[in-house]
Amino acid sequence: MHESLKLFDEVLEYKQFKDTDIILFLNKADVFNQKLKDNASIRTAFPDYRGPDTLKESYNYVRSQFRSKNKSDRQIYVHMTTATNTALVDTIFTDVQTTIVNNSLRRAGLLA
Repeated sequence: MHESLKLFDEVLEYKQFKDTDIILFLNKADVFNQKLKDNASIRTAFPDYRGPDTLKESYNYVRSQFRSKNKSDRQIYVHMTTATNTALVDTIFTDVQTTIVNNSLRRAGLLA
């Protein structure tokens, strides 16, 4: 997990991505959920975590760790995914569309 956070932090610092909104996929949500049900805890990776070992709270904490790497005004859209969950595709496409439209409006000077 810490390697992923480090890599994400490095990617955010690339000059090519400085003003680019990011869509982050936290994949294998089903595996993550099953591990929590089997009494695993994210405290293994994040000893400072003090919340309950529920999917929602654990996911929110992990998401906040990634979002905390953002040092600019860009948006970071985070999705917990399962590769086989096709229903999630609609939400993802909406975020991609929003990102593209907002970036275009910003470049045109129509959005601050």
